[in-house]
Amino acid sequence: MRPFLVIAVVLYACSAGLGAVTYDASTFTLTYGSASDLNTVIDPPGMADAQASFGLDKAAFQALNPQVVGFDSAPGVNPGSAGNLKTVVATYNAGKSIQFNLPAAMYHYGGKNSQGRSAFSGSATYCDFSTIETQPTIPGQPLPTSGSWNAWLDVMIDATAAGGEGVSALGFCVCSHNIAGYSSGPGTAFFVLSDGTTASVDYPKFGGDAAIRAIFIGYQAPAGLAITRVVCTRPGSGNSFIAIDDLSFVVSDLSVAPPPATITNLAASDPAEASVTLTWTAPGDSASTGTAASYDIRYSASTITAANFSSAAQVSSPPAPAPAGTSQGVTVTGLSAYTTYFFAIKTTSHAGAVSALSNVPSCRTAVSSNDTTPPTAVMDLAASDATYTAVTLNWTAPSDPNSPCTAYDIRYSTSTIADANWASATPVAGVPAPHAPGTGQYFVVTGLATDTTYSFAIKTMDQAGNVSALSTVAGGTTQAAPPQANKRLLRQSDFRYKGYYRVQCNSDGLSELNYGQGFTHRYVNGQLRFLAFSFFGNVPGGGHHLIEFAAPAALGSTVTTRTNHWPDIMGSTGLGTGNGVWMGLWYEQARNRLWTTWAIDYPDDVMALYTKSLVVRTLHDDGTVSNVAGPWGLSGVQQRRIYGGVTALPQWFQDLYQVGPYAVGWGGYASRMGLGVSMGPTFYAMAEPTAYPAGDIPTSGFKTLMDHSSGTLGADWYASGRPTSFDRGVRNGDVRNDYDTPNWQSPAPDGLGRWTWGDSNWNTGTWIETATGFGFITVPKLCNGRTWYQTSTLHCERQSAEIQVFDPRMLGEVAQGARASWNTHPASRWEITSDCTPLGLMWGRSGNGPDGGPCGASYDPTTQQLYVYCVGGNSLNSYILVYDVGPLLGDVDGDGHVDVVDLLYLADSWGKVAGETGFNPLCDFNADDSVDVSDLLMLADNWGL
Repeated sequence: MRPFLVIAVVLYACSAGLGAVTYDASTFTLTYGSASDLNTVIDPPGMADAQASFGLDKAAFQALNPQVVGFDSAPGVNPGSAGNLKTVVATYNAGKSIQFNLPAAMYHYGGKNSQGRSAFSGSATYCDFSTIETQPTIPGQPLPTSGSWNAWLDVMIDATAAGGEGVSALGFCVCSHNIAGYSSGPGTAFFVLSDGTTASVDYPKFGGDAAIRAIFIGYQAPAGLAITRVVCTRPGSGNSFIAIDDLSFVVSDLSVAPPPATITNLAASDPAEASVTLTWTAPGDSASTGTAASYDIRYSASTITAANFSSAAQVSSPPAPAPAGTSQGVTVTGLSAYTTYFFAIKTTSHAGAVSALSNVPSCRTAVSSNDTTPPTAVMDLAASDATYTAVTLNWTAPSDPNSPCTAYDIRYSTSTIADANWASATPVAGVPAPHAPGTGQYFVVTGLATDTTYSFAIKTMDQAGNVSALSTVAGGTTQAAPPQANKRLLRQSDFRYKGYYRVQCNSDGLSELNYGQGFTHRYVNGQLRFLAFSFFGNVPGGGHHLIEFAAPAALGSTVTTRTNHWPDIMGSTGLGTGNGVWMGLWYEQARNRLWTTWAIDYPDDVMALYTKSLVVRTLHDDGTVSNVAGPWGLSGVQQRRIYGGVTALPQWFQDLYQVGPYAVGWGGYASRMGLGVSMGPTFYAMAEPTAYPAGDIPTSGFKTLMDHSSGTLGADWYASGRPTSFDRGVRNGDVRNDYDTPNWQSPAPDGLGRWTWGDSNWNTGTWIETATGFGFITVPKLCNGRTWYQTSTLHCERQSAEIQVFDPRMLGEVAQGARASWNTHPASRWEITSDCTPLGLMWGRSGNGPDGGPCGASYDPTTQQLYVYCVGGNSLNSYILVYDVGPLLGDVDGDGHVDVVDLLYLADSWGKVAGETGFNPLCDFNADDSVDVSDLLMLADNWGL
């Protein structure tokens, strides 16, 4: 049995009126004269209102059939005087008795009532530590110090019964009175046992509000041992008192020595080809005391139980038992290689008593050094669920009789795989490890070409290095790419500058004065409207106001009024408050919801790893919002890599590359303080965020398509060993970073300018898809010439802006794992600085904002125009640059001009129809599958442009 203890702040009786209960005032002794005087109820009043149980709980303690002694209204006890109860004698079973010796200061808790306990009534006299009786120390525990205001409770137990009986279990309430305003810590109940060892039960702080609180402590001693002393501690700072209440005990016959304790920590380790080492802690000869007589150690290739223990193989010459508590071990030899064995021990005492069965660990012996048997070949490899670029393989994990299977080698080829061409087949990366033999396994092979037939095969390796025979060969054909994937990539000739809209900076707060933060568009009742943040403009009340204004009827016109505004839209989410933050906007017209992105520019060490950035909401015409959801982030992706904005991905791209419907990121400049920034473009495809609770979207919910993060505060890893034959952006070759040359972002070793701290895509990322072309577009602003940082007055000598086109197929390769996320670059780029400078844009400045250049872009498929939002132009007005997007009809060679070269191309394809040799689809301007006079007229309309 295990002991049980209960502690309480004060002693009180379970019930007055027990017939033979007497009190001796001269010895301060309370005596229960016979067994009939003992209360047999396990849950008297004190236990009923105990707040919690510690150690052995009340239900388990009750199963031990304890006797209960109560101290309520004990005769002659005066809580406010020196005449305190010092001894309780409980007589039972024909004159046998147990005596509890209590500390002299037990009842000094005056002036408080304890849930009806009369023992707390009396004068306000507190503990007098000078009366505490000196008791033997508990190993490792100090005695209470007089005047420390720490109250201990120390109870000595004497068993006067003959025949080896004693208290084997205790249960009682611990009561605590902590004067209001004083604190106290947790406590411990120590139990000194008849063999001199000590056990303990910890309990937490309770009380502290000037009321009496009680908890229940239970403890059962190990078999064969008795409890001889109980010490309850209540360390604390001032006026913290503790006492015992509702004492309950169990008396057991200890005259018959119990068997050795059961070994519970048998462990098997250090397997060799023919041996395993066992370790354990020695039990006692009687329970956990003394030294046992012998061990019976057995092993088997099947699980050992009490029923089959005797039939298991016996270890010859086991070690002799050591004294209880000693660590012991033995090496079991004569075992077979690569075989799982189970082990168990029983212990016998000198009196012949045998312990129960130990725990049963298992261990597999090592592989034989002479193993030459390969794993069996996979014979059921099958290919299924082919997508555009992936095929799923299924098979059953093979077995090996002499060694574990450790690895697969999976390969594919456009030719049928056989032993002769196995070496030339393409290995697959990231394959799983073999599962248990006979277990079904699968793996998705990605990065395949569309509309292609492949064969797949597997070989298996074991721990000894043996390789299986070739598996069965499975075949699968990927789906044909959708027609949209075969469009040409957008090029410079597809973008034609048409002019601008001026956005007047006025007292209405229409346009912000310093920072361009966020830009998007939407249609309201058929009217094209633009949205932008304004939080440094003349907006009453400040905050991050969302400003809306309609597109003017004609290019060159000035916007002077707003159609609506939503005050402090970011503050309402708890994101984006204060300065030094970057924000992006995207309006999802199909679902009528606004997306916002956000990141802090100068984070502390904690915020440097913050991920949450995305929020969606519905806008209302009265300036309110609803359906606010988020924020979300991408798990492991710092928010300064996804603050640039959001865009939709076309269905064909989602299907082809198995990605979600949205993309976030854009990257570019954010302060390099802390970790996690990307010194170049970023692009992450993600699932619908509302499918997840607010927080981080797991890695299964998004895929990286482009990322140029360094992850360190040191030299730019990208320019320090990564390929330098391409770039994240190309600017004039005279960039010189004067702040921390030579190991920062620019210039790179190949002379191409890396992204420095003044470069950014801002809110300019947008997917463009026309009838004939596609591309992911960013409009970065780049520093040129000398660049400074932080303490200087300029951040660059001058600036440039350019349009960059990224090939979606390159990004798709990253999603498939066929290309590194940093191995991405614009397929084409060209400067638009000349479109900006007449408007007073692109000027060097003090500070680190996007002033003087592009800070937002949005493509509208309805008008087929790209709108580039710029701030800090002439008179601090903002400007929206307007570009037609799509082929210039007649420009067959894509040089941006319709001239005689294009006419010659048309002549070569004249009269041809789709599918006919010589038909050039680039000459079919009206897409009617024939090159005829209507196409010639279209070319003529644009001749000379």
